[in-house]
Amino acid sequence: MKIPELIKQRNTYVERVSSFIRKSLVKVLVGHRRVGKNYILY
Repeated sequence: MKIPELIKQRNTYVERVSSFIRKSLVKVLVGHRRVGKNYILY
């Protein structure tokens, strides 16, 4: 995976998703292409 030079902080998204991490519930992140959906999970 190519690491971007400019990393945009997405604190709002991380806060909303963090409560679902390591739970049995599946959350699907949807949106436009190449806007950082996967990067939020790192």
